[in-house]
Amino acid sequence: MRVPAKPPNINDTLALAATDPKRLLTVSEKVTGPLVSGKYLHWDKLRYYEPPDDLTHQEWWFGIKMHR
Repeated sequence: MRVPAKPPNINDTLALAATDPKRLLTVSEKVTGPLVSGKYLHWDKLRYYEPPDDLTHQEWWFGIKMHR
């Protein structure tokens, strides 16, 4: 049985947002809820999906976690 990949550290993402607060606003506008295509995905699955618009996978994960 394979061990799922660990999600990005939230504190690292917050540190990135601290350098550019407008980016955090962009993430909150683009991520509208905790579901992706009607599914509640773990990072191990989410990382294979295409993130919305110009978000990175890490930013997308952060936005989803904030909605959860």
